[in-house]
Amino acid sequence: MGAPGAPAPKLSNCRPAPAGGRQGGFTAIELAIVLAIIAGLIASSWQIVDYFAGIEKANIDAQRLAYVATGAQTYINANESAVETAAQTNGGAYEIPLSTIEASGDISPTFVDRTVYGGSYAVLVYRPAAGSLEMLVAETGGLTLSDTDCERVANKVGADGGCITAINPTIVTGAGDGWSVTLASYAPAGVDLAGGHPVASGFFTGGTLISPYWYRTAVPGHPEANTAQVDESMGGHNMIDGENYLMATGQTLATSAQPYGAVADGTIIPQPSCPPGYVPQISTAIQKAGDNGTGLAMTGEVANATNLANGTWQVNLLVQTQDGEDHVNSTYGAINVMTYCAAG
Repeated sequence: MGAPGAPAPKLSNCRPAPAGGRQGGFTAIELAIVLAIIAGLIASSWQIVDYFAGIEKANIDAQRLAYVATGAQTYINANESAVETAAQTNGGAYEIPLSTIEASGDISPTFVDRTVYGGSYAVLVYRPAAGSLEMLVAETGGLTLSDTDCERVANKVGADGGCITAINPTIVTGAGDGWSVTLASYAPAGVDLAGGHPVASGFFTGGTLISPYWYRTAVPGHPEANTAQVDESMGGHNMIDGENYLMATGQTLATSAQPYGAVADGTIIPQPSCPPGYVPQISTAIQKAGDNGTGLAMTGEVANATNLANGTWQVNLLVQTQDGEDHVNSTYGAINVMTYCAAG
C-alpha cells in the first residue's frame, strides 16, 4: 500500500504479448492469401454466371433462327416455281431477300434482321436438280462463335439446325451429324458463309418441304430422308414382307426366333420349321452355374446343345472341377436358350 493520501496506482490495459513475442491479428502474408482466395471465388462465380448467360443467348438465337427458317420454308412452299426459276437463272443458287419474305407475311415486318451475336440472316436457295430445292438460313457477320457454342445453337434449333464449324468451314454439319451440305453449291448466291455461324436448313422436292422424318419413298438427291438416324420401334406391329427381305439377303429371320428363357440341363428343345435354304439354329448362354453343392473349386463351365437327329436338341450345362466334368443339376444351374433360322 502507498502512503496515506497518495494517488492510487493506475492499472495498465496492455495485454501480455503472445508466446513467442508475436502480436495478435493477420500478418501481411496471411491477409494476402485470404484476399487471393476471395478473388478466386469471385472469378469462379463470374465464370458460372457467364456460362449460363451464354446458354441463354444460344437459346434465344436458336429461337430466332428457327423462326426465320419457318417463314422461309412457308414462302418457298408457296412460291416453289418462281424460286426454282430464280435459282436456275442465277447459276443454281440465289438469296431471297428477307424483306421479300416479310412482304409475303411469312415473317413479321416488325422482325429485326439481327442475330443475338450481332450478325444478320441470309436465306439461300440451291437447285440441285429439276423439281428439287435446298434452303439454308445462315447467320452471317457478327461474332464468330466457337464450335461448341455454334453446335449448341444448332442443337437447340432441332433436326433442321446446323453449324459451319471453324474446323471444317466448307460444309454445314447438321445437328447430331444428321445431315451435311457442301457450301460450294451456294457460291453463286454471293454470300460469305464463314465458320463459327449457325444455320437452319430445309429440303424440298416437288414443291414440298422434306421434314426431318424417315420417308417411305425415294427423295432424289436426299438419301438422308430414307435413312433412319436411330433404332426404330415397331410398337408391337409387324413389318410386312420383312421376312422375305431377310431371307433374300441371307440374314437371320427375326420372325422365326423363339426365346425359351432359362431352362435346366438336359431339357429337350424342338427345332424350328425353316423355309427352303434355311437351317435350324440354337443359341445357348449360361445364366448360372454352380458346383452341385460339392464344395469343389470350379475351374470352368460350358453350355451347349446336342442334335438328337429327331427334330430336337438336348441342351447341356457342364461344370469342370478338380474331380473332372459333370452336369449341373437344376438347383445349381440354368441355361438361356433361343432358336432361330439362318441361311444354310
